[in-house]
Amino acid sequence: ELVTERGRIIAALDNAVAVLQRTAAVYPRVDEELELDVLNLKYDLSLVTEAIKAKQLAQAHSDVVEAYVTYLDDRGRGACMDAQPRHTVKRWLLPPEQRFRGAYALRVSMAPEPTDIMYENLEYDDAARLGRRLATLAVKALLVLAGFVLVSLAPAIKRSLATTADAPSDAVCGQCAMKNDKGALFMNDTQRALYKGCYESGVLDTAIACDEPQMACYKCFC
Repeated sequence: ELVTERGRIIAALDNAVAVLQRTAAVYPRVDEELELDVLNLKYDLSLVTEAIKAKQLAQAHSDVVEAYVTYLDDRGRGACMDAQPRHTVKRWLLPPEQRFRGAYALRVSMAPEPTDIMYENLEYDDAARLGRRLATLAVKALLVLAGFVLVSLAPAIKRSLATTADAPSDAVCGQCAMKNDKGALFMNDTQRALYKGCYESGVLDTAIACDEPQMACYKCFC
């Protein structure tokens, strides 16, 4: 139990030190409680370590308290974990041939996480993380909305650009003789049908090719 408690304290100490270091790197002043957490965990670690040493010295011979085993693949690790019972009663009932050196029932568990991990963003609390997530989601939603708007407006923009590109010049429209008394372009239904044929096919009903002013009259009027 002391070894398990020592592992828990080491993990908590690593996390507290990482939080303290990241906070000191970002903010000019560090909360005193962060330093106290590190000092308290170091003190607890020293107490547990001394208790383990005292227990080892009190025994008649030097026992191995903890050992780490590295496997070549996950299959070997899984076989070891399955072969050793995890319940205390089952370990007591192990036959001698399944015990270590015929006498010791091993307690097998997964190794703790490594202590050389570089922790980041630990200086931000839960509220700051939530705010960043919401801001990221808002930006994503705006980008998706902008994409939908652009896709919806694309056909109208394309038609507008095509109309602008095909529009005749003022000089060409000025050559069109279909005007009223005020000088504005004007066509009756017959003239509109005639010049529409020029605009679409380039020839009159009489199969005579239209010139540019004739082809432009319908477009200028419309």
